[in-house]
Amino acid sequence: MKYTFVLVLIGALCFGLSACSSSGTLKPLKYNEASDGDLSDEHLAPTVLGFAPGENSISGSTESGDRDYFWFTVPEGALLSKVILTHYESVDEIAFAAIQQGKTITEDPISADPANLLGWLHMGKVHLNQNILTLMGKEATAVGFTPPLGPGNYAFWVQQTGVSTTYSLSFTLE
Repeated sequence: MKYTFVLVLIGALCFGLSACSSSGTLKPLKYNEASDGDLSDEHLAPTVLGFAPGENSISGSTESGDRDYFWFTVPEGALLSKVILTHYESVDEIAFAAIQQGKTITEDPISADPANLLGWLHMGKVHLNQNILTLMGKEATAVGFTPPLGPGNYAFWVQQTGVSTTYSLSFTLE
């Protein structure tokens, strides 16, 4: 009875979220702010995103006063091996991106202390098609890490303090 209930629940979730293939396995996420809704502006209440094995893509836009916060889970047995900047369009050369373990970004964006972030980067066109996860973990003022990142919850923050910037990131779960 419990097994049947779990299968029905998984099927309902797959159907409701359109995140499963015809075989019932999870498909990688393709999230676009323009069509799927604005990512949270609140660092203590990021948008929850469901990542699956493979390349999960996030496309968003940010400008002064509009920050993008989201969190996701790397499930047991999986690793977050890459975060590739696949698109960056702005007249501003850089935007800010950060990662922190957990379901929130605990740092206030006005007075953030990078020493409390797992990693961060001033990303821009120079980082197109690069694994920025590696670069984020090397920032001297952050906690630091060496990819891949293991199972757990991770919150991500993207911010532009000036003009409108559009970006796309590909998160690879192996």
